[in-house]
Order: sequence, then C-alpha cells, then structure tokens
Amino acid sequence: MRYRTLTITLIGLMILPVALCAQPPGAEGFHGPEEGRYPGGERRLEIAADYLELTDGQLVEWEGILDSHRETTRKEWQDLAELRQQFRDLAETENPDLAELGSLALTMHRHTEAIHRGRSDLDNQLASTLTPDQAEKFEALKTARETVRPRGNRGRPHRRAKPDSGGGGN
Repeated sequence: MRYRTLTITLIGLMILPVALCAQPPGAEGFHGPEEGRYPGGERRLEIAADYLELTDGQLVEWEGILDSHRETTRKEWQDLAELRQQFRDLAETENPDLAELGSLALTMHRHTEAIHRGRSDLDNQLASTLTPDQAEKFEALKTARETVRPRGNRGRPHRRAKPDSGGGGN
C-alpha cells in the first residue's frame, strides 16, 4: 500500500512538469494558444525545477535549451499544420486525388517523426545538465509522461506499445 501511495504521488508530481515538454510551443497554426505560449508553462518549469532540485545554473541552462528547442521546432509544427489543412481540404473535395492524399500523408508522417526525434534530442540535452540523482528522477518523469499521456494517444495504442499478449497472435 505504501508503494502504491508513493507511486501515485510521484506520478501526480510528474504530470505537471512533464507537460512542459509534452508539446513544443509553436504549434499554434494547428492547435494551442496564440503566439506558441502555453498557459502555465513557466509554472510547470518551476515545478520540474523544484522536483529535480535544479540549481539556479541548471535552471538557466534548461531555459536556454527549451527556448532553443521551441525555436527549432516551431517551423516543423507550422509546416505540419499547413500539411494537415491541405490534407483536410483535399479529402473534403468531391473526387480527391488519392495519390496526392497519400503523398501528403507521407510528408506529414515525416514531419511528425522529425518532431519526435527533436523531442528525444531535447530530453538528452536536458538530461546532460543533471547530476546522477537528478537524472534518475528525470527518467521517472519521462516514464510517467509516457504512462499517463502516451504520444499519439487518441484512442490508439502508443506506437511503441507492446501488443496485448492475451489476444491471440504468436
């Protein structure tokens, strides 16, 4: 029971700071608030800094890394938003060009993968500023992020999720 309470408490503490990096700002063309700023983003960073016990120097490094990441991914998010709109517009026509729809879908997939790679790079850069104890806590944050809100979870399993072993198959 104690382990379960500790786990739930840790996950609860991890949800807010993890949201800091859950989706890079700059996606406002597709979704998100104006000017790529997410409400409470600074507060989430503050909570993460408290949880990880970041020094002032580490906090400054994190802010710089996050700002750089936001800037570099802003174009990817904007391009992806435009591609999604093109896809929707074409799909809603009376006789959509299926080859063009397929091409747009592949291009959107490539942009999405680039964004995911950027996310992994961000995690690595943030982790490189941490002490071993902080890095352990950071790994727990990342695990909680994937457990609580897996990427791409819109009623579908996470793309790296293991298939359910109880449903037949192998």
